[in-house]
Amino acid sequence: MKTSFAFHQFKNPKRQLLSEAVFNFTQNYPSLKQESMKVCKEWIQKNQVYANEKTCNDGFSFVPKGLMIQVFIPENQVPYPCYPLSDKDFIHKEDSFCILNKPSGLASQPNIQLSEDSLHSALMVYLWKNHKHKKNLPYSRLVHRLDKDTSGLILLSLKASANKPFQEQFENRSIQKTYIAACHFPYELKNKEWSVENHLGRTPTKKHGFKFGSVDPKTPKAQAAKTDFKLLKYQKPWALLEVHPKTGRSHQIRVHLGEDNHPIFNDYIYNQTYNYEPKLPMGLHAWKLEFSHPLTKETLQVSAPVPDKLWPLKLSE
Repeated sequence: MKTSFAFHQFKNPKRQLLSEAVFNFTQNYPSLKQESMKVCKEWIQKNQVYANEKTCNDGFSFVPKGLMIQVFIPENQVPYPCYPLSDKDFIHKEDSFCILNKPSGLASQPNIQLSEDSLHSALMVYLWKNHKHKKNLPYSRLVHRLDKDTSGLILLSLKASANKPFQEQFENRSIQKTYIAACHFPYELKNKEWSVENHLGRTPTKKHGFKFGSVDPKTPKAQAAKTDFKLLKYQKPWALLEVHPKTGRSHQIRVHLGEDNHPIFNDYIYNQTYNYEPKLPMGLHAWKLEFSHPLTKETLQVSAPVPDKLWPLKLSE
């Protein structure tokens, strides 16, 4: 059986030996605190540690303050399962970028506590395992993010040269994103298409610490948000909607539907209508992407299959 890995990176806080830097890093997190200095030295000797994106198998080398250090840790030495990213997860792949189909329940990027795996970490492990020249760390960067419980298309650059073209497309909103949502609908709307437009911001809650919601436009850090909706299918009390976010605010679609009394299926934050079922996916999927190729400027359109097997209403039926 092939060994799976977890990927982490950190900024070295002071001048110290590489082995000390890796060991001290593990001691800052409950999920890694069980590791010993001996184990950290083994990671270095096995070329699982990179300093400034280059392998360094000498734990007695000094690394300066501020240097980025990357570590590939065997799955059996982290207290969480690692997502086994494989070729089937790629919807599209080129030298400069790729598009992955993220499953519901997997975070886009590592959390602060380093207590679970993420899609970006899984991609780094996949690239590292398939990298021909392991002396240099493979490159990848998230172009945008999806909520942990949202499934579907997510775009990542594999070369730094692709970052600016993608960033410009998101800033001028030329990238077209289409979602599909399964949500609670106790009645069928007369109008099959509608829009929600307001301002969103953080609001405190006892259960979650905070969530996002509509706020007065004059509220500090309030952000304008607009989402277009189209009814695809209705079967009381559920509906499938085609969703076009015109802005990219945190939890935007979930808030707009939740506050409109049409909460998304199994949304544990914004759905107060039905009990949350941890084993079921949330009914929100990043379905389609349309954008310009970062190098050729050709228009590309991609889509990911709708994972509706466990949804209360299915697109295919």
